[in-house]
Amino acid sequence: MASNVWAVGVRCRLWNTKLSLKNKFDMENKTSINHENGNDANRLLAAAIISAVVKSDWSYMLSLFPEGVEHRTYKYNEVSDFDDWETYEDFARYVYPAQSKLIELCLNKALECLSNGCS
Repeated sequence: MASNVWAVGVRCRLWNTKLSLKNKFDMENKTSINHENGNDANRLLAAAIISAVVKSDWSYMLSLFPEGVEHRTYKYNEVSDFDDWETYEDFARYVYPAQSKLIELCLNKALECLSNGCS
């Protein structure tokens, strides 16, 4: 029994050594090719956009689209336009649709960054 445990331990150490040598060899000899791994900057920008959408960071989203969004002939292009409203009816009728439009623009931009690079 003790010899089996010893043999299994030796095999595990040899396997770990083999894996670490293989990983070291791969890391030393394989260079990152941009078309193979994609552009990291585009991935980071997409992650930042998605994070802003999740956190409802209107200032960051408006920095991507400074022209803002238009809803019912009103231009929403300042943070206060998205944060301040007097009644729930105002929010439901005016602010929420504008927020939805800006979120949609941002998510489309994130998808563009992930698929073929941001412009």
